[in-house]
Formats: sequence, C-alpha cells, structure tokens
Amino acid sequence: LLAIVVVSIFISHEVAGPLIHLEKSMQKLADGDLTGKVALRRGDEFKEIALAFNSMTEEIKNKMISDREHLQRIIFKLEEMKIKIGQGVASKEEIDALVTELKQIGAGFKL
Repeated sequence: LLAIVVVSIFISHEVAGPLIHLEKSMQKLADGDLTGKVALRRGDEFKEIALAFNSMTEEIKNKMISDREHLQRIIFKLEEMKIKIGQGVASKEEIDALVTELKQIGAGFKL
C-alpha cells in the first residue's frame, strides 16, 4: 500500500509539475509579461506544448513591437499635422493621405 502511495505521488508530480509551470507562464503572459519562456526538461508532449507556447509568445511580442512602431509613426504624423493646421498650411490632400494611412494601419489589427 505504501508503495502504491509513493508511486501515485511520484506520477502526480511528474504530470502536475510541468502543467503548473506552464500555467504560471500563461498567467504571466495574460498579465502582459512577454519576457518569460517555458523550459521543461522532459521530451514528451509537455515539451511540445512548451515549445508551442514559447513560439506563440514570441510572435505576440514581435507583433506588439511592430504595432508600437506604427503607433509612434501615427503620433509623429498627427503632431506634424497639428502644427500645419495651426499654421494654416495643411492641405486637404495631406489630411486625406494621413486618414488613408491610419485606415491601412488600423486594418492590420486582427481582433
């Protein structure tokens, strides 16, 4: 009976341990922390899940970096347009071009 209990504890630790580690990493991602990686020592299905999770996290991080660059460009262009409008030199074509660019950037967001 003692052997069964010991084996049961060992097996549950082998299964639950990686899942708990993965769950903590998922919670970090949900909280906006994209710096973490899941590192599992095992070479089974849990390892495959960890690799897929790490790949997904990296893709999200790269997309957010790209989106941040787009937003910075938008802010810059809006600040330029604000100055031109204040000086009375903004043309309708420039405003239309900015609106078109903003629409194109916005279309890149998939929600």
